[in-house]
Amino acid sequence: MQSFILIGGSPSTGSSLLRQILNRHSEINCAPETHLFCKPELYENWSSKKFQVQSLKSRSIHPKRGLETSELHVDNRLFKSLLRESESFQEFAQIFIKKFYADKDCKYIAEKTPCNANCASQFLSTFNDARFIHIVRNPYDAIASLILRGYDPVFATMRYLFNASHGLEVKNHENYFQIKYEDLVGNPKVELKKLFAFLSLEFEENVLTPTNTDKNTITQLAGWKYDETKSIASGSIGRFAELEEQLAFKVKVACISLVLDLPNKYTSVSQICEELEYRFMRVKFIKDWRNPLWSHRLKSSFNATPYHFFNYPFQWKK
Repeated sequence: MQSFILIGGSPSTGSSLLRQILNRHSEINCAPETHLFCKPELYENWSSKKFQVQSLKSRSIHPKRGLETSELHVDNRLFKSLLRESESFQEFAQIFIKKFYADKDCKYIAEKTPCNANCASQFLSTFNDARFIHIVRNPYDAIASLILRGYDPVFATMRYLFNASHGLEVKNHENYFQIKYEDLVGNPKVELKKLFAFLSLEFEENVLTPTNTDKNTITQLAGWKYDETKSIASGSIGRFAELEEQLAFKVKVACISLVLDLPNKYTSVSQICEELEYRFMRVKFIKDWRNPLWSHRLKSSFNATPYHFFNYPFQWKK
């Protein structure tokens, strides 16, 4: 049985780029986002929950219901047959990716979905000899990128904090590897050699070569500076500086004020900055700044997310 690699982290930290790079290696078959590995129920009770896979939601404050199969060639009859016959989550996951993505004879099967970070602990304890790659980025740049994709500053900060915190929960696991976006795009060959050494693989020069993809496949989202399949470039470092002054101020306030109300070790952006060695930006706080979480809590309840008004995982520190 092939071993698994899971890529996760906050959105807009470079996971799509990393997925393209890994997929060029002869010993890695890396699938696109499926949202298969970020559903806690599948780890907790596979036998009773597997037939609900298309209705289960990702562990996220921006959840996806079911699986994302737009880049896969899924035959529904075969899919249901695989669910019936698979006795474990690991068995199903391996066959699912090989059948519907690419049957490449290699050492590793991999998948990337940002909110994989939120189930990293369950993944590493469930899948034998698995690896978790946590890609991280300067929080202010990642949040700025999310804003440029259409998210408001508070929600963008919540998405960063939630995923980064969960990913860091397993940082001491022997099969955890952390890679910084800035290092990846700034000195790709050096950083990728470290990554492939972690995977006990030889570095292959072709992983740095742009990927040829189907013209109908979207490889550059709105707000991104670069196409994930093209040459590795470092122009997205410092995106926070591109924000208008008012937006930048809102991000700084959100980073100071948001607290993750969960029993995680890292519950604030300042703690994550300290751990990852990024500069935390302070700002003179305005006393009459209104708590913006009420509206987000209401929206989450109406959208039937795993976190709703009564179990909302954030507080606004005054």
